[in-house]
Amino acid sequence: MSWLYPHSVTVYAVTQASGTSNVAQKPVVAGSGTTVACDVQAKTPGDVAKDFGFDLNEPAYLYCASSDLATFVPRYRVAFGSQVFTVENVMSRNDGDADTAYGFVVLNSVTH
Repeated sequence: MSWLYPHSVTVYAVTQASGTSNVAQKPVVAGSGTTVACDVQAKTPGDVAKDFGFDLNEPAYLYCASSDLATFVPRYRVAFGSQVFTVENVMSRNDGDADTAYGFVVLNSVTH
């Protein structure tokens, strides 16, 4: 079985904003980004709390090829259409077969 990835997102690294000492305070997107084929699924805060114990306002799950997983780093930004997300958690999943290995990313919207 191979995964189908009907969407694509652009992943951006973030850098420290000038004049701040904390990248989480005022992140600035760095560079042109990397495009990744994936499947993005909107979730409810309750879904994420039940699955992982995270408290997120506007979460989504992203599924991608294992080979693309290194592109996603916590706090990086992910653009999907007009929405912008922050990477909250990154995991590799494998159901015991090379064909079923995939990357799993928990996202939270920063678009308001």
